Amino acid sequence: MARLMSQRLGQLSFDHITKTYMGDGTLVTRKLVKFSAIEVDKDQFRFQVDSRRLPRGRGITELALVEDDVVMALGMTIGKPVTYHIEPGIGLWYLVDREHGMGNIPMRVDYMDVANEIEPNRPLRIPIGFSSGRKTVHIDFDRETSAHFIVGGTTGSGKSSALHTIICTLIKQPPEIIKLALFDFKRVEFKPFYSDIPHLMHEIVVEPERFSDKILAVAKLADERYREMEHRKITHIKRMNATLPRGQRWPYIIVIVDELGRVMEDDTIKDKRMIIKAIADISSVGRAAGVHMVLSTQRPSKQVLPGLIRQCCPGRIGFACASASESIIIIGNGDLAFTSAAPPGRSVLAYARLRLPFQSSWVSEDLRHSIVSDVMAGKYIKNTMTHDVTIQELARYALDHWEGKFKKVELYNLFKERGITQSQMTELCVRYKGEQFVLGDDMFILKDESNGSRRPIPLRVTRCT
Repeated sequence: MARLMSQRLGQLSFDHITKTYMGDGTLVTRKLVKFSAIEVDKDQFRFQVDSRRLPRGRGITELALVEDDVVMALGMTIGKPVTYHIEPGIGLWYLVDREHGMGNIPMRVDYMDVANEIEPNRPLRIPIGFSSGRKTVHIDFDRETSAHFIVGGTTGSGKSSALHTIICTLIKQPPEIIKLALFDFKRVEFKPFYSDIPHLMHEIVVEPERFSDKILAVAKLADERYREMEHRKITHIKRMNATLPRGQRWPYIIVIVDELGRVMEDDTIKDKRMIIKAIADISSVGRAAGVHMVLSTQRPSKQVLPGLIRQCCPGRIGFACASASESIIIIGNGDLAFTSAAPPGRSVLAYARLRLPFQSSWVSEDLRHSIVSDVMAGKYIKNTMTHDVTIQELARYALDHWEGKFKKVELYNLFKERGITQSQMTELCVRYKGEQFVLGDDMFILKDESNGSRRPIPLRVTRCT
């Protein structure tokens, strides 16, 4: 690969050309631009051209090094896609993908690859694929900026498999923790697999005209839960469940709709305003009451996803779209208007200021049946969590009382009555150190300020800039 790249670079615009004018013409001499570094791993070949080591004289600009026709010619020569990454003031890297796709993102991810990343004690945090460098991508319904999701993309883009990934992960939890309201307007996505699981609030709905009654019932349930919490002066389902006997605790409710367009574009359904209002009501009180939504469509238009629904669902999972306008509807820009080179399952996770490209996992039909068989046999993930303390609560207390200094010992003494242990407190610190989380409308990070010293690590809650 290195030899092919070197030869091809020698034939293209990376040569330093020196012209000497003779009496009867021009003599052209060339100096080959050599790579300053070559790196190889299981995902990519990486070739660096260091602009500081180019031949002296008439310099070659970075713009000349990354012209599209040059990159295309390189790809045609070696028979693989070639991309580049510029390091300002240094040079650039040419990236040649091996068995994995563009941007060092895998071309395919099987469900069992991400199933190992499931966290038993966090039922609402779901691994759904791999990003660059095979880093696991999670969605978290318990996060304020991703409590509800819109999933959009064209037919065959991998959208339905992402929904199966979410469902197959959720049903690994016992039904007293997770309940599902499934709407399968394609009739063949959910019904053949999940009709008999004990997690269902009601039978899987396949008729669009029944959507209105069912979604209104979910909105009513969310409102009833909110009124009960208001009466008890409790602000979140986790604290509510801490006050209830084990057999009476509220399960989380996840509403998953496959092909919302069948409802919104059906002229025979007259109460669309009621449907939109119900979705808005669920989104406004849903997270605190433990009710979450995933709305999927292959026709992302303003008719299917009106402005109020888009505002109500801050989390987005976008797959390949037919046009830039559809991409804008989903994630606010045209990045989803992929070319034909993008593999099925290539998508973008978006919430708050995050835009993360990744490869969604694939769940085969046989694996779906196998997971459902285990569920029907009562094989669930063992949940060992004994507390309901969240990093948001700890961070808020640190900000309000210690100017953000995260005093683990003092926090443990304050919150240990709710069942958290010292090791679990340390686990929370490790999990969230360096990861963004949300408090109100702002994003924060738990930052290590030890500066390499050997003394106990002081952590501080810092607002992200």
